[in-house]
Formats: sequence, C-alpha cells, structure tokens
Amino acid sequence: MAKIPEPRISFDDLYRTILRHKRKVCGFCLSVIVLVTAVTLLPGKVYRSEGKLLVRLGRENVTLDATSTLGNAPVVAVPTDRAHEINSIVQILRSRVLAERVVDALGPQAILNPGKKTTSQVASKKSDSLLSVFESLTPRDRAILEFEKQLEVAAVKESNILGVTYDATDRELSRLVVEKLMEFFLEQHIRLHRTPGSHHFLEEQMKRSQSLLSVSETELRDLKNETGLASPADQRKLLVDRIARLE
Repeated sequence: MAKIPEPRISFDDLYRTILRHKRKVCGFCLSVIVLVTAVTLLPGKVYRSEGKLLVRLGRENVTLDATSTLGNAPVVAVPTDRAHEINSIVQILRSRVLAERVVDALGPQAILNPGKKTTSQVASKKSDSLLSVFESLTPRDRAILEFEKQLEVAAVKESNILGVTYDATDRELSRLVVEKLMEFFLEQHIRLHRTPGSHHFLEEQMKRSQSLLSVSETELRDLKNETGLASPADQRKLLVDRIARLE
C-alpha cells in the first residue's frame, strides 16, 4: 500500500498566504495595539509609596526589668523567635485599629476620591446579596476597606525588614498614608511593649531625687550662713588680696 506524502508548508506558501490576507492581518494587529493602549491608558497612573521597617528583636524581651522588679519578685519574659515576632508586627500593621487611625487622620474623602470609585461602581463588582450591605456602609467604612485593599505588608526574605507599600492615584496621598501608618505603628508598638508600672516607678524616682536635692540645697544654704562663705572662690580671692596688702 502506497504512503500518501504529507503536505509541507514552505516559507513561500506562508508568505503568499499573508499577502493574500494582508488586510485581515493588518486589521488584527491594529486591533491588538489599540486594545493594549486603551487598557494601559484608561485606568490612569497609579503611584506606589514604599516604606521599610527594621525589626530589632530582643530589646523589648529582656529577661529582667529593674523598673518593675524593685521590691517585687523578678519578672522573666519568654523570648520569642524571629518569625513569630515578624508575623506579629505584620498583623499589627494590617490591623483595623491602625487603618481607622490613618483614615481618621487623612479623612475618608482623601482615601476614596483618588480612586474615582463611586458607590455604584464598587457595588457593581459585588454580588447581589452584598449590595444592600455595601450601600449601608458609611464613607469612613468604605475608606477603611479601600485602605486595606491597597495596602501590602510583606517581610523581606531572610531578614528583619518589613516592606510596606500603598497604591493610590494621587502621589501625595500615597506618601502620606505610608508616613502616617509608620508613625501610628511606632506609637502602638511602644504602648504594647511598655512595662506595666514603669511610669509610676519613674515618677517615684523623680520625686525622691527632687526631695534629696531640696535637702542638699537647704544644708548648703545653712552652711553658708554659719560660716559666712557665700562663695568660696570670692572668699579665696579676698584672702589673697588681703595677704598681698599685708606683705
């Protein structure tokens, strides 16, 4: 039985085919270019601000705190590993508490307006079952959701550095969001790792130091009154001058 030879497509055949349908090929290429250009330009520019946060482990996990153990039993803190500490900080950065503080500081409209998303546009992406729930949200709640959507927090691999990024159509807003988030996080971090009772202990130590200083000043004043030496340096100079006159 004879084998039927397989048809081979040469370069010349491909070239003739393209020439034969050159209008269709040009139209297809032009359509792809127009589509890509429209997709690229329609959403507008998006600015991304990025911040780096260095996590210094161990400073807040000391084994003995002098401010809280004075006159009491020693307080021993269990040290945590690096991964656990970094994950905890990531959760704090993404917490709703910080999101609410950033939105309240900048204003809900500042978060919502650069996105150019009205309630109907955002709600159209939701399911019908969530439509009524979303419409009932206040501008503040919608701004918090938008903030959480555009915020990204990730740990740099094999390091103690966290990267915080925020995307917005307004360059200044993107920078302010990252700046405020870092500021509020530092306040929250200090508050969480502050030793209970340390403020009261420092106040007591300050009052004690002030009391000792007052007693020392009183004793020095009484000594000056008894000896008549208001200023040792001046008295020494007077004595030297008197000796010189006598000589």
